[in-house]
Amino acid sequence: MNAKKTRGEGLISHRFAVTVIAALLGASAVGWIASELVPPDFIEREELYRSVWGPRAAKLVASLHLFDPFHSAWYRFLLAFFALVLFLCIATRWRRLALRSWRVALPADAGEISRREHFFEFSWRLLLSGAEGAKDPLVHYGESHGRRELTEPAELRRLFGRVASLLGKRGYRIVSQTQGDAVSFAAYSGRWRSPGTMLFHLGILVITIGGVIGSFTGWRELLSVREGAAAPLPPDSALSLRVDDFELALTGRGEIKDFISTVSILNERGETIQSGVIEVNRPMKAAGRRIYQSQYWVDENTFALARIEYSRRDRIGTGSIVVMPGSGTAVGDSAVMLTATRFLPDFRMSPRGPFSASSFPTNPALEVEVASAAGKERGWLFLLHPDFSKRFDAPVDLALSRCDPVYYTGLEISANPGAPVLLLGIALATAGLLLMYFCNPRVLKGIAGSESLSIAGVEYRWKASFEREFGDIREAIRSELGQRG
Repeated sequence: MNAKKTRGEGLISHRFAVTVIAALLGASAVGWIASELVPPDFIEREELYRSVWGPRAAKLVASLHLFDPFHSAWYRFLLAFFALVLFLCIATRWRRLALRSWRVALPADAGEISRREHFFEFSWRLLLSGAEGAKDPLVHYGESHGRRELTEPAELRRLFGRVASLLGKRGYRIVSQTQGDAVSFAAYSGRWRSPGTMLFHLGILVITIGGVIGSFTGWRELLSVREGAAAPLPPDSALSLRVDDFELALTGRGEIKDFISTVSILNERGETIQSGVIEVNRPMKAAGRRIYQSQYWVDENTFALARIEYSRRDRIGTGSIVVMPGSGTAVGDSAVMLTATRFLPDFRMSPRGPFSASSFPTNPALEVEVASAAGKERGWLFLLHPDFSKRFDAPVDLALSRCDPVYYTGLEISANPGAPVLLLGIALATAGLLLMYFCNPRVLKGIAGSESLSIAGVEYRWKASFEREFGDIREAIRSELGQRG
């Protein structure tokens, strides 16, 4: 029996709760870092990342679900376990959390309050004599030698009623009990702080439950759509999403400031039921889903359109041709045929051959095949660095003057059924914090005996302000009971 009780207490102990919270915070930090480092399209392009990162790193990312860590099994376990521990703590301590400032114990004896830092004691005779008592040697003689006059029970009740009324006017709630010829009492204020503490803990629990619901039943998918194309809208194919336009917003220095997708939601008949613009950090709500602008990339194997300037070596003058992907184009009226084979937005050369260092067109290059009487040749034409373009044996000189990439916009589609629960929890926790902050709990305890009145301050939040308030109460009692009539 004792072993079971110890295990139960260990599960809801403060030390264990701190351990669970630390573990959850650590897991959240790992998840946040992983979300920043691991691209969300890992599953769709796993082979590419496996070749770039290596098989071990790719296997680790896949096994730990680091491309979507907040829906992984290990994070769900920690979140659900934290919710369980928090629920058990609240269930076993709710009375103390909610009723601490509503239920105040009466003082057991005079010794309990006389040892407090904030304490005063007045004899009834000295109080009732008012200012005249300070001049009456008989009063001072009796007080100094402990010969205080006894107060009749009826008079004691009347005097205590005046003290209680004075404390009530200052916002204190009074509980009292008559024990023999004395009245033990407690006065407390700021009693909403404890319900606020309970409400705050309850709000944290509701937030955690919302997180559990979102982690277990929520989902997200990355949708890659080419400009002008449409794709089924996850998780079902009843609706589809069409990318009407995609553009990069650049700064004055040519750096990417934002990337923007203009999309339409289509029904099964192909009719537009909703349109909107999606930017980074500005999602679009559609059919119970949120659509985020996650990323973009350029298709390295093709392009939308290219324009190539040419000059024939056997005559004066220049011309230009428009090249489309996958089709040969005659260079003017010559017998030279040109076919574009590959486009790289950010050309780099490695021992394994050309590759693109990024999706941003920092160094656009188009690989072309030129067929002439001299045979077939392949080479690269550079948009920004034409001097590095290949010079072919064919009797033409070529220069790339324009090349439009094929952009794919990466849209993250997600749904979180736990979002309303999260918002409710945030509202509850906020209300609890407001009560905890604005309520100033103070507790006074005292004994009104037949000879004297003793009062001590036993609980308070801010020492400096309580010292001033306690002094004001002492003087107010002296003034109130010192009035004659």
